[in-house]
Amino acid sequence: MSSTVAIGREFEQKNVDLLKAKNVQVQNIWEKKALRGNGLVNGSSQFPKSQIR
Repeated sequence: MSSTVAIGREFEQKNVDLLKAKNVQVQNIWEKKALRGNGLVNGSSQFPKSQIR
């Protein structure tokens, strides 16, 4: 019984780690989109291309 619980917890932890990794990736993508959006809204001349990645 205890072995299945341990496996379940390990599996859960892996899922949590995967979710965290995905959230970080998604957050980075949104931040990049926001930066690009701000550059376009405020005028691309204000933001050098090198600053927007």
